[in-house]
Amino acid sequence: MGRRQRTYAGVRNAPDTLRAVSTIVVPFHLDSRIDPFESPLPAGRTIAPELPSGGAWERMAALYEDVARAVSRDAAPVVISGDCTTSIATVAGLAQTGESPGIVWLDAHGDFNTEETTESGYLGGMPLAKICGLGNLEVAERLGLAPVDPKSVLLVGARDLDPEEDELLASEGVRRASVEGLRIGDLPAGPLYLHVDVDVADAADLPGLIFPVPGGPGQSELTAAIGTVASSGRLAAVGVGLTWNVDGRGSDTRTDYVRQILEPLRDWSG
Repeated sequence: MGRRQRTYAGVRNAPDTLRAVSTIVVPFHLDSRIDPFESPLPAGRTIAPELPSGGAWERMAALYEDVARAVSRDAAPVVISGDCTTSIATVAGLAQTGESPGIVWLDAHGDFNTEETTESGYLGGMPLAKICGLGNLEVAERLGLAPVDPKSVLLVGARDLDPEEDELLASEGVRRASVEGLRIGDLPAGPLYLHVDVDVADAADLPGLIFPVPGGPGQSELTAAIGTVASSGRLAAVGVGLTWNVDGRGSDTRTDYVRQILEPLRDWSG
């Protein structure tokens, strides 16, 4: 498809402001379907194809082609899934519109591991590195994703890193900030992709997180940080990773919590 320029508020020469947020729900954790899926926002569209046989990355690549296509067609997409790897598709979808966004990544973890640095082997700990052109890039290349400069990434709230991952973040020039200390002047230049892994929150506030990390920010601090990014007027897309176990316990409380921290996106929708 031909490229089109996405428009958003606050950018010189942008002819229009985004008028509505579209919610794309991807009910998967890696290549496994989540059913039921606890989305805090109603789905504008749900992407849940039958995946082909093969390895996990091969199966995810098939899923992410559909996600990237949807992102490229929707104004102001908010992509909600059960992990953070879906971000690869979201950024690839922005690339299809001609965007090369800076990234604001709210997460208790760095998600900056490669196959060489990871201690656990968990694929969900690798997406930000792959977006930046590090590690095995088979999926990124299949989606046509050009690497984002790591110096255009701001990692916010990370407090649980593998040692080699921490070293890689520093060597690649990824900037860091706390949730509570986030200021608009900290944000990367240009259009922005905001990624929120819900485990950035204090583990005591969200039951059932897959990888809970204590010592995180409270709900009001997270809401304010998301509001800071939204107030920039430069949001191109948002990704939300619901990285919790689906066991039916506390689901209403959890979705209400996430709905609250996403409240500042109402201003984004105009």
